[in-house]
Amino acid sequence: MKKLAAYCLIAALFLVMGCSGADKEFNETKKLKDYIAVANLIDKVKSVAEAYLENFGEQEEFVKPADMGFSLPEAKEDITVAIDRALADSAKGEQSALDKAAIDMLTPLKRLWGALLDAEKYYAAKEFDKDGFGNSQTLHSRVLGAYAGFREKQPLFSELLLQKERALIKRDIIKLRKDGHKVRAAMLETLDTAHEMQAALLADAITSANLTQMNAEAFRGIYEKFLKNIYVLDDLANDEKQLEKEKFAKDALQGYQRALYDVDEAADMLVRNLDDKKPLPKEADAALLKGTPEYFYTAMKELVNSYRQTYYI
Repeated sequence: MKKLAAYCLIAALFLVMGCSGADKEFNETKKLKDYIAVANLIDKVKSVAEAYLENFGEQEEFVKPADMGFSLPEAKEDITVAIDRALADSAKGEQSALDKAAIDMLTPLKRLWGALLDAEKYYAAKEFDKDGFGNSQTLHSRVLGAYAGFREKQPLFSELLLQKERALIKRDIIKLRKDGHKVRAAMLETLDTAHEMQAALLADAITSANLTQMNAEAFRGIYEKFLKNIYVLDDLANDEKQLEKEKFAKDALQGYQRALYDVDEAADMLVRNLDDKKPLPKEADAALLKGTPEYFYTAMKELVNSYRQTYYI
């Protein structure tokens, strides 16, 4: 279940603090933002790698595919810069467990991205016509090796990043309220209770296969608190003066709210299935079946992505 926990990261607003040791705090803040920037882009890299493997195969020996097409997303430079920046900053200052995990994950991620960039150039220029696919095996081996290393190290990095972010949530809610940032405080409160729901599932290793073992009453109580927090945020979303005071773009908030409503729907359907106490049908991909824990985890992931994009991009 650690992979599920890593898959469903919860982001927290990390404020730049002004106090003694400001330089150290600034460096730590910069590190965290750099790690979050990479976390925002990891799915894009994974999607490209998976598309490559789907086309060229996962076998160690290169086999010429029917389709030689291969392309990367337009934000290639952004991904390269984010990885390089995070890798450079991870080695600065005192080395925490998160920093060490970041180095372990970012090193193969950098190799993977470099291999994918080289593969795109190679196939786009049709260099295989010139060398008789001589470099295809080298590129294929590079992608396979780096992808395996990245997948092995990513869960720990994601788990430790989650712990770091979660440790800041309640502290920042208090500070935000004190400073009059009601909207941002309300956003963090929805994240906090969303995480409580997720934690309740993960604590008992709940999946579609054992959903009937879940404590429905406990989950329902957290869900009701989650709904109250949504209502508070909805009211603030219509408070133009408060949004202006916090210099908060309403369209950015609306994007987060849409992701929040998806989590609401996922949780609501999960509660219904918990109440029914009926085994869920076995599906090849439970993450696509509404009312399953896996679908809830997927909705949580999108909520985290939306929140991070609001604050950290």
